[in-house]
Amino acid sequence: MLKTIARPSRARLATFFAVAGPGLVVMLADTDAGSVITAAQSGAQWGYKLLALQLLLIPILYLVQE
Repeated sequence: MLKTIARPSRARLATFFAVAGPGLVVMLADTDAGSVITAAQSGAQWGYKLLALQLLLIPILYLVQE
């Protein structure tokens, strides 16, 4: 028996983008040339060594900026 995967309805998708959309716009607006260059330089220097710290700080940063 084949199971079908339910697709999200357009209303749910529209609600998601209505809630997440402004945050995405602000996030993209904050990404300027300086932050991209800094991210590239720190990535070249540290690699994946700070990935666990980044994942730990994401919820904290979200709460501070909310």
